[in-house]
Amino acid sequence: CLEFWFKQVYQTKGTRRQQREDGSTVAESWTERLQRDSTKLQRAPITTRDRQPRIALAAALDATATTRAANLPAAILATDFTAANLTTLLATAREHYRSLTHQMVALQEELDWLTYGSYGLIDPPLPTVAPPAIEPLAPGHRPFEILAARADQEADDDEKSAWWSRHGHDKVTEIPDHYSESHRERLQARIDAIEADPRLQLLETFAFKRRWQTPDLLVEAKKASESWLLDRLEDLFAPRSDQSRHSDSGTLADPRPYRLEEIVAVWSRDPRVQAVIDIWQATTGYDLTLAAEKLLRSQALADHDYRIYADEGIRKRAQWRATWALQDREDRGETGLEIEVPPPYAKTDFQKPSYYDLRGKLDVPRERFIAFDDMIPTRWGWNGWRDLNRGLAQAAAYDLAATDPSDPLPTPTVADPRRCGPTLGLWQSLDDVRRWSDASHHAELRDLAEAACGRAACPCDVLPAWQNYKKTGRLSIEAAAGQGGVTQSVSLDERAQALDIVRSLAEKVRDLYEVREGGGTQAEIAARWPRSQAKLPVVLDDLVASGDLRLDGRGGKKRYLIRVQPLAN
Repeated sequence: CLEFWFKQVYQTKGTRRQQREDGSTVAESWTERLQRDSTKLQRAPITTRDRQPRIALAAALDATATTRAANLPAAILATDFTAANLTTLLATAREHYRSLTHQMVALQEELDWLTYGSYGLIDPPLPTVAPPAIEPLAPGHRPFEILAARADQEADDDEKSAWWSRHGHDKVTEIPDHYSESHRERLQARIDAIEADPRLQLLETFAFKRRWQTPDLLVEAKKASESWLLDRLEDLFAPRSDQSRHSDSGTLADPRPYRLEEIVAVWSRDPRVQAVIDIWQATTGYDLTLAAEKLLRSQALADHDYRIYADEGIRKRAQWRATWALQDREDRGETGLEIEVPPPYAKTDFQKPSYYDLRGKLDVPRERFIAFDDMIPTRWGWNGWRDLNRGLAQAAAYDLAATDPSDPLPTPTVADPRRCGPTLGLWQSLDDVRRWSDASHHAELRDLAEAACGRAACPCDVLPAWQNYKKTGRLSIEAAAGQGGVTQSVSLDERAQALDIVRSLAEKVRDLYEVREGGGTQAEIAARWPRSQAKLPVVLDDLVASGDLRLDGRGGKKRYLIRVQPLAN
């Protein structure tokens, strides 16, 4: 009754088209959305007739709804389940959820029909049943739905309703036989009443009845499993507290980048993790390392802006920073400032659409983890590290990149900007360290950043070279030409001389029976190079870029190779 009144009073927000069983779409009155507000609600005509029976039905409906919610997959995963019983618990909960839904449908029907009598729409009122004696009733089996199914059966194709396909209800034209005789008689009496009373024909329609659209519990189990797994991953990084539920909570709380193998080693100590992964992936024995990487990547952004935002996003980020700076001045008591609202972000302002999906148009950092993507392989951290802890994590990332025994990187320059990436996050963490930590910590981390880059500020002239290197994977010969007076191009004579040196080193490994590759390290080539040692890396890079030489290995073991012909017999 009240829903009918709401439809007369509230403003509509439009309707949504629904898909029929044949694939066509239709806009129906039951898809209409209302702009509800509490002011109009206060004027609702509430009757006091049959108050106690209606309260009893409403209380039973609420209690059943609470019990039903405890059978959702997320609720089951919040219990102390075990790896052995999880599948059984979820299957049992699905069945309980279905039966409790049918119980709620029956309670709501009794409440609806009691309310019709309370408002004097049925005289004399039809008999109703108190909560303890109510039989479950499936959605689709309500009296008005049976009548609607009969009408729909006779309707032309373009007039058929999408009600049943949209909600997944049974479409029946007769009362099913499995209900008790008394229940069937009660349902039939209500069908007869609807057919005989135009007022009930108006109220007992799709537009004014509860839909009882239930979620796909298998889909819900997948979502709940993913959330549980992410929570368990995050729990490893969060500092241990009185609220910690697991023995391994906080194991990875030390702020530093962690290898994927380290994370999985701790994560896999809980045997329930594998069981939940199998629910998430709908399989058995799914690889834990692959699962961890998928989850981390889905909830991680890079550790600095230049791997997160596109060029336009960087410009908007600067506008937001300027606004924050003005707000800080205003907070300190400065007046007369004109503070403009910075523009919202668009999906194209981020390097990946998934970044926008995580942060939204206001760039709220909702991601759970940090991806240190300038390290090879990527290492991971927790986005809950703030201020000093974030700065310490960034400092640790730089140290690991700078001291990597397999590929130690030199101080970033325009010619070789590779180590610029690991320092960007360190520089960007300094603002929060200065704001929320003490001056000594800020000074220490700033000294490290300046020493790492050989620069007093960031960004600097190396950044464009690093961005180009990130896009192309190649060091820029043109960029290198501006360093230390090195000439702007590589001459044919320099190329030929370097090739001769590599070829002479390759002669030592020539095989008499097959074509092989040979060459030497940069140090070995440099020992024979008669020209400027500063120019040699540029020449070698040029030969690699042109395909005359091939690189093999990394760091000090990196070798420049050339194909050599076997000796003649």
